[in-house]
Amino acid sequence: MTGIYIPDTWEEEQELARSSKPHHTPEVGKLPYQRTAPKVDAKPDVGKVRSVAELRQDRSPTIWTIDQFGAQGNAVILAAELGVGKTSFMYRAAEAIAHGLPLMGQLPTVKGRVLFIQADESRRNATEKLEIMDIQAEGIEFLFPDEQGWCGLEMDRLRAQINGQRYAAVFLDSITTLLTHGSHSMKDAEFSHPLYELNALASRNNLLAVIAAHLKKPESGQRSQVTVHDITGTGTQGGAVSDIWGMWRPSQPTHEDHYVLGCLGKRNCKEGTRWHLQGNPEDFSWTLKAVGEGDLLPSKRQQLKARLLEHLRADPSPRSAKDLGQALGHNPEHVRRVCIELFLADALSRTKQPTAMGRPIWLYSLPL
Repeated sequence: MTGIYIPDTWEEEQELARSSKPHHTPEVGKLPYQRTAPKVDAKPDVGKVRSVAELRQDRSPTIWTIDQFGAQGNAVILAAELGVGKTSFMYRAAEAIAHGLPLMGQLPTVKGRVLFIQADESRRNATEKLEIMDIQAEGIEFLFPDEQGWCGLEMDRLRAQINGQRYAAVFLDSITTLLTHGSHSMKDAEFSHPLYELNALASRNNLLAVIAAHLKKPESGQRSQVTVHDITGTGTQGGAVSDIWGMWRPSQPTHEDHYVLGCLGKRNCKEGTRWHLQGNPEDFSWTLKAVGEGDLLPSKRQQLKARLLEHLRADPSPRSAKDLGQALGHNPEHVRRVCIELFLADALSRTKQPTAMGRPIWLYSLPL
């Protein structure tokens, strides 16, 4: 039986090619396809491998651009129900950073320039909203991607804009508009790849990046709780950023224009944090009215931090959060939380006191 000879090795294929005369195919007019010789690469350069000691030595303290909401060097998703006012909240957050004033009078901010990439609202609509809100901060700059010919979130252009500008924060509105210009749908895992780049960009430039997203409509018409699984689109979005916040209407409001702002995870903000806000439809301002059970108002938390540091300056002996809570006459759990926050901000040091059984006890003191 006759058939076509198929070489088994690359060398045999080359010998067959040399013994055959090249010919043109009538369809494409090209020489028959020939495999190129396989390349033997040298050992690839994997870069510098760092030890745990080096990583810890290079660690920067946690600095909150917006206290308890968003830290420097991190990207944050703000996922909200349609019509709850996430854009106006982001405008107010940008205004607070530009002026260096507490957001909602409760959350201290780090003053700096802000870039706002607005893809959900036209220039006209955004300008009207800014007029109603009476925002006059000079430190906020707007970019409308559709006017500049952007095709979604173009990271190369964003890097070029940010490079050397020393922005404190970048706000992007929103994922739906900026990330749906590619070949992937919102349900594809690849949809979230630009978010990984955004998080890396925030880290390299030591700025806060906040990008708006949307929550799915509740199946029953009302929400009893919100989790990361309620965010519209692929679940990989949550893994691409540092922190995730949700914004929604409570099923049982306790005051007029009641909205909930809650941390859904995962690295800096405390999952389960619930802030109860009141919106003002007249000027799109926001007031932080109350917090979730067992938590402190941000202003009260700041007062506790100040009292704790003052106490340790007067009596610098290392003590546990429980002992510090008793000395301050305060809830030990609240003291423990602020001790950890101050430790990550390099405002406190701590040593481990081993115990015979169970968890070790950590003793907090002022840094040497």
